[in-house]
Amino acid sequence: MVVLGGAVPFTVTWSDGPVGANRYNLGPKDYKISVADANNCEGAATTILLRGPARSDWSMTGNANTLPGQQYVGTSDNKDVVFKSNGQERLRLKANGQIALWGADTAAGPLYRDYDGTLKIGPGPTDPPVGPCYSLVARPYWLTKGNDFAQLCPTEPRPILGTLSNDHLPIYTNGVEQMRVTKYGQVGIGTAVPSEKFEVHHTDVRGGMLLGNDLPGNAHSEIRFAQGAVQRWGLGCDLAAEGDQDFFLWDDVAGAVRLFVDENGKVGMGTLVPKGNLHVRGPGPTKAVFSASNAENAESWVYNSVYGYGLRVDPAGMGRIMYNFNDPSTAISITREGKVGIGYDPPSPGGPLYKFYVDGGIACRDVLVTIDEFQDKVFAKDYALMPLPDLRTYLEQHGHLPTMPKGSEVEANGGMEVGDLQMRLLRTVEEQALYILQLEERLRAVEAKLDH
Repeated sequence: MVVLGGAVPFTVTWSDGPVGANRYNLGPKDYKISVADANNCEGAATTILLRGPARSDWSMTGNANTLPGQQYVGTSDNKDVVFKSNGQERLRLKANGQIALWGADTAAGPLYRDYDGTLKIGPGPTDPPVGPCYSLVARPYWLTKGNDFAQLCPTEPRPILGTLSNDHLPIYTNGVEQMRVTKYGQVGIGTAVPSEKFEVHHTDVRGGMLLGNDLPGNAHSEIRFAQGAVQRWGLGCDLAAEGDQDFFLWDDVAGAVRLFVDENGKVGMGTLVPKGNLHVRGPGPTKAVFSASNAENAESWVYNSVYGYGLRVDPAGMGRIMYNFNDPSTAISITREGKVGIGYDPPSPGGPLYKFYVDGGIACRDVLVTIDEFQDKVFAKDYALMPLPDLRTYLEQHGHLPTMPKGSEVEANGGMEVGDLQMRLLRTVEEQALYILQLEERLRAVEAKLDH
């Protein structure tokens, strides 16, 4: 710039800041120039308007008034666009529209924004610095190596694994569904449609559920049942937790073992030391009941693989002691009225009031027959003994002693009572004794006459 007139030196001031008469590489802009001489006399300000052609490059300080669609960063042919920093490729926009990151780095995984704001690939954000907590937004998924929620913010909702919609949660291994939690809260293993809270299905030849205790010297495992917070029953093994081979049913309300099976297979009810294969013990009167669900036979047998004896209640209410396990027969019958029969069933209901019936002989050492009144009146002075002529007439007419019943009566009654028969025989013998004494008196009278 050349200044004419005035006293040198001249001071040239530009509106954008610089001072001096010479400027280079001016861009398109409006520049206002002020000039003062050595005497501080100022000339009229001059404005220079510089204009140039539109830029075809991107400014390092940013660009304004661009035309999207016409002006862009990229390629117009089939070449990739590469972005670098520190001489290393960081991002590549491929000609086919795919985006590649970190050049030759082969790391794979999801993209995430770390706490320092950087974009990374991997399992998720690193732990925050000591002190601050983090939200679940930073870690919205479960890691295959496990998650650590120690620094999760207290105000954050607790992590959940499952569905938030009205859908089931299936769990797969090897491409096959192995377990399912239904939208109703039922859990099924081996089934997609469990009908109970926990249901297991399998096709194994010998399969099921296993409860194992790996503590040395302890085989105790237990399944427990409760109502709310109140435990009711427990089912388990190794009651004393000492490695024993036993099985038990525990009543937690009563604080007692209700059923116990020892290492030899002996079953105890009310006892932990069963003396036999089945030992029932109670604090008071103890009963063991076998019951049929309808009017059928209810039976209990003792069998040693060769011989067997059993107890049976038949539909008519008859109790029986049976023998011959493979082809049961009745040895003893007991009616509802308490009548006992050996060899045949006593009449029931009704019939004679006898309590014991035997089809066959009875071999015994002695028999005691009780009676209401012992017949010892024959030798009383006022006893009316039938005269012998009358006895002869009775025998001729009836064919039996007066003290004995008719044969037809005995047959009609099915026999005679032993006590009654003995009393009749005793009366007959005593009457015979009286007849003998009468004859002896007559004989003496005859002998006395003959002697005189």
